[in-house]
Amino acid sequence: MQWSIFRKREVQPPPGNLLSIANPELVALFGGYSLDGDVTVSELSTLGNSAFYRAIMLISGTLGQLKLNTFTDDKDGQPKKVGSIFDDPDSINLGGRQTPFEWKQTLFIHRILYGSAFCQKIKTSAGALVRLPLIHPSNVQIEEPTPQEYKDGKLPLGGKWFKVTMQDNSQKKFDANDIFEIPNITIDGVCGIGLLTIARQSISTTLSGDRASNRAMNTGLSVSALITPEDDLTHDITDDIPEIRRQLDRELTGPNKAGGFGLLNRRLKVQPLSITPKDAQFMERQQFQIEEVSRFTGVPPHLLMQTDKQTSWGTGVEEQNRGM
Repeated sequence: MQWSIFRKREVQPPPGNLLSIANPELVALFGGYSLDGDVTVSELSTLGNSAFYRAIMLISGTLGQLKLNTFTDDKDGQPKKVGSIFDDPDSINLGGRQTPFEWKQTLFIHRILYGSAFCQKIKTSAGALVRLPLIHPSNVQIEEPTPQEYKDGKLPLGGKWFKVTMQDNSQKKFDANDIFEIPNITIDGVCGIGLLTIARQSISTTLSGDRASNRAMNTGLSVSALITPEDDLTHDITDDIPEIRRQLDRELTGPNKAGGFGLLNRRLKVQPLSITPKDAQFMERQQFQIEEVSRFTGVPPHLLMQTDKQTSWGTGVEEQNRGM
């Protein structure tokens, strides 16, 4: 059985610029729709939301600062710290690109968003492990052994195959001898499940709300009122519009007119036009969004800058931080 829970990144299209039938662009081309509506849920769009970004960076940044110490037993059976590949997993001196902190932070981001983090085992000719460069999860597909492989006894180390899309768009199969995987929670024992899978609908709703807010702010009502004359004008009203606007701007607008009286030589009817944030439910949506992110990530709301509902001050907050 083949598991394809990870989508390839759009920056690396398949050979011949072919589109997968699962590609959202192909669905839109034929007038279809996706469960995400018109919002594409991806790593960049998810991190573009302030609450998700804050939660994911708190977790990955905190864990990225911790040392990955390695211990062994000495001759007396006592634990003894020794050096290992985890002291510098992607050594720059050996052609790597990431410092130990960057490697650990990126690893946890992959694990949170995609459900698994993957590293390629780079070894010397003698078989010594020297580097663990990260592989983006969207370039990895997990496959279980085929019935024929079970019959022939040619099983992959670790019980599953990793089909990796290389930078030249070729695909290679590896097992645990060449790939190091750190899976998240799993319900089948094969694939880890990340936020982009289990929280897709919630993330889509959050991103749709952000887009609606942006659209309302950019294309919504910009004028504060609609003003119409009550006089029965006998000539073309368009001739009076510039003069009416000039009198309104002169008599009613500007900070020096605050608290004063306006005097106009026309009878005008003013109808206010405005949508308050409360009417648009922007504030309520923002608060619910933070609570939803907190539930999915386990980060306390006060660490996501929501303090209006915080009731456990002092030692209570300290204990919540310690628990997180």
